Amino acid sequence: DHFHQSGINPTELPKIFPSGLTFIDLGTHQTTGIGMHVYSHLIPTIERENLDLQDPYITKWNRELLSSIGQTVRSIFDQLILDNKQFESIFASYSFQQSVPNNEIGSILVDGFLSSNKDLLVPVKRSPTDNNLLLIPLTQAYIARN
Repeated sequence: DHFHQSGINPTELPKIFPSGLTFIDLGTHQTTGIGMHVYSHLIPTIERENLDLQDPYITKWNRELLSSIGQTVRSIFDQLILDNKQFESIFASYSFQQSVPNNEIGSILVDGFLSSNKDLLVPVKRSPTDNNLLLIPLTQAYIARN
C-alpha cells in the first residue's frame, strides 16, 4: 500500500502528522487524525498493527465504534467550547487531520463528530477591529472576501 511504499518509518509519523494513536491493549501504527489517543474495544488486523476494515462483520463493529467515539469527542468539544474561552488550546486537540496509514479511520471519526444534530459552534469576530471572539453556530458564520 501507499504508506509502506513511502518508506516513512512509523516512529517518524508523530513528527509528520501530529495525531493521537489507536490502542487495542497495545499501540498500533494507526493514527486517529485528531489530537488525542483512542483506546477502545476495536478489533485489529491479525498482525495487530492496524484496525481491521476488511472483514464485513469486523468492519461493521469497528466503524460503529469509531463513529460513536467521534460522537463522544463532539460532546466533549461542545462542552469545552462553552465552558472555556481559550479557543487555541481547544482547537489544537480538536483539529482533524488525515489519519495514517489508513485515512478511512480519521474519516469515520470526523463523520461521527459531525453527525450531531446540534450546530457546531465556532469562535468569530464581529468585525476585523474587534478584540473579542464570540461563539456563533457554524451555519451563521461566513468568510468575508478581501
